[in-house]
Amino acid sequence: MKTKFRCLNLLLVLLLCVPCLAQAEDEEGGQQKYGVIHNIADDRKVEKVGGIYEPEGIDKYMKRRFDAMDERLGAIEGQIAQISADVKDLGKKIEESNKKKDEEATLVSKPAVAEKKRPS
Repeated sequence: MKTKFRCLNLLLVLLLCVPCLAQAEDEEGGQQKYGVIHNIADDRKVEKVGGIYEPEGIDKYMKRRFDAMDERLGAIEGQIAQISADVKDLGKKIEESNKKKDEEATLVSKPAVAEKKRPS
């Protein structure tokens, strides 16, 4: 008896909620341009073809999106190349600095060794 009551409650809840959810989806989607609501992305353009306003073709839309992405990737590649060059320069400077420190350390330690060898 309790399971039948639960099933009926569940069915009632589903019947009442599904239309509300469907209505919310309809209100979210679409954009109104030139008096017509089109269910398209916000950045997709509406163009006039043969006197009728319609969304631009998916090929034009995707080409525009890929061209924008190519520009962004090109800029990122340029930044990565610049950073790589900077890292190489820093690496060279560090190597030069280490060589100078090693040379100074050997010069400082050699006279001290020479003084120890000389008997006074």
